[in-house]
Amino acid sequence: MGKSARLPPFHKPQPATLGDTVPEGDDWLHESKVDGYRCIAAVAGDEVRCYTRSGLDWTDRFRRIATTLADLDCDSALLDGEVVVPAVVAGSQFSALQAALSSGGALALYAFDLLELDGEELTGRPLIERKARLRKLLASLPDGANVVYSEHVRGSGTRVLDAMCRGGREGIISKKVNSEYRGRRTTSWLKLKCTRRQEFVIGGFTPSDKRGREFASLLIGTFEGDTLRYRGRVGSGFSAEELHELGKELKNLDQPDSPFAKVPGAVARNARWVRPELVTEIDLAEFTDGGHVRHGVFKGLRRDKNASEVTMEAPATGDRKMKEAWRGIRISSPHRVVYPRQGITKAELAGYYDAVGRRMLSFVQNRPLSLVRCPRGRNEECFFQKHASPGFPDELKRVKLRESSGKRADYLYVDGVEGLIAAVQMGTLEFHVWGSRNDSLEKPDRLVFDLDPDESLDFPVVRLAAAVLRQKLEKLGLETVALVTGGKGVHVIAPLWRTADWDQVKAFAQGFATGLAREEPDVFTATRSKARRRGRIFIDWFRNERGSTAIAPWSTRARDGGPVATPVSWDELTDLEAANGFYIEDALRRLDEDDPWAEAATWRQSVTRVMLDQVGGRA
Repeated sequence: MGKSARLPPFHKPQPATLGDTVPEGDDWLHESKVDGYRCIAAVAGDEVRCYTRSGLDWTDRFRRIATTLADLDCDSALLDGEVVVPAVVAGSQFSALQAALSSGGALALYAFDLLELDGEELTGRPLIERKARLRKLLASLPDGANVVYSEHVRGSGTRVLDAMCRGGREGIISKKVNSEYRGRRTTSWLKLKCTRRQEFVIGGFTPSDKRGREFASLLIGTFEGDTLRYRGRVGSGFSAEELHELGKELKNLDQPDSPFAKVPGAVARNARWVRPELVTEIDLAEFTDGGHVRHGVFKGLRRDKNASEVTMEAPATGDRKMKEAWRGIRISSPHRVVYPRQGITKAELAGYYDAVGRRMLSFVQNRPLSLVRCPRGRNEECFFQKHASPGFPDELKRVKLRESSGKRADYLYVDGVEGLIAAVQMGTLEFHVWGSRNDSLEKPDRLVFDLDPDESLDFPVVRLAAAVLRQKLEKLGLETVALVTGGKGVHVIAPLWRTADWDQVKAFAQGFATGLAREEPDVFTATRSKARRRGRIFIDWFRNERGSTAIAPWSTRARDGGPVATPVSWDELTDLEAANGFYIEDALRRLDEDDPWAEAATWRQSVTRVMLDQVGGRA
């Protein structure tokens, strides 16, 4: 073994999404769901580190497992698995694991994934390949070792789950055979449970009037953002020793005020409050209509999980009474799948806009909006809506505008991330924005050219066309940015200082587009005619009229898979293969990268009279 090999760094583990329907077909494999502590194990020769799901170093607690891993026949490796008590794996005895950790009892690692081997990154490889290499690696260990390969069954998901439940096991983990290892929750890994089980944060307890009993019940909750929501009481499942030890811990966490946002008065009157730091795992029959636990049973404390991570688990499909919320916006039918091919739910879409909202707001805040709404998902009826209508949440604001007919009508706009989420609650899949803001509606702050190619043209032609527009606009004095629309084309956008009015900006856009079409008639057209567009790229300058809209940066599209209209740099555009190559997961990853449009915020440019004369525009 290579003693000088690099020890792989900790990798955030990939969690499974709660499911309520077993996926069928050979595209899925199914593993037994064991009830233990997640372990990311890094190996480099004799050096081994065992981490919890949150990155805590628990090598000392898992010392016997670490000793076995040091005997692996490799220079280095990074494994993912679950630490359990071998004798009770079938019974899912979580409390037995805690006892074994306290007493130094026997433990085993059920390894189910391989993230790195001998310096080779494997997270981008298909799961079925990673598991094959993991099996081969673990074969170098002797029979009876405390590191075990987690077997799986391919296909026959319902039969596998039924067998597990009949055998008294907790459930199964179903995984797409070609899935990558993302290190965050996706619908390519699903957990299907025989009973309902959920993690909660302990925020208080009710005292017991029985001698020797430290408390009568725990008051538990889950986080929504920074808010701890009360989820009910649990008073059964404790051994005498657990009552005593947990009682002592609760006293050390005593605080005068409730950590919950709201607690029923009858419960609060007798409650004692604690700092919300302890995480407990609870078996339950169901949730009430009010979202409280019914028939909960204490299973143990989760020492490996931070309280701030504990949120309500929601199935990836189906419909439960418990609804999810973001920033106080309740999402009805949160598990409705709005993008069937990728299995993206309404709840997950709301989560996407919660994540990208701050960056997206700079392009949509306080602008009149038009929405593409698909209340039943993108495969059902969708419609375009620009006027406000009754029943919209208050977070979607109204602004009264004069239309071309002379009448005034209520339009929608948002002034915060809450507005984006409220729009998702109303079935929105696309956001389209005006070119001006509410405080100066007659002075646009952006010029947009939408390059819309004929179906016969490949994307490299569109890329070259966008570069041509960029160069010609730059010669006129306008710097631009590029947006791949999530459809077929590219938007070339020039941010503007608000000096020119709509007539001037429209005249410039029309003059520029028609002039370019005259110069390059075999490449461009500036008319909407489908016949004239054949084999050409339509320079859509009509988006620069008052009342016209364009797709908002970071908006999803109501198209297969949920592509995202994505800001890109000009250098990046030259290497892209399509305008619809970014999806929700790709967009979320880009939040950790530099903003390709950051520099544009400092530009001070406008459409001038000289520019109008250069393109022959008439305002």
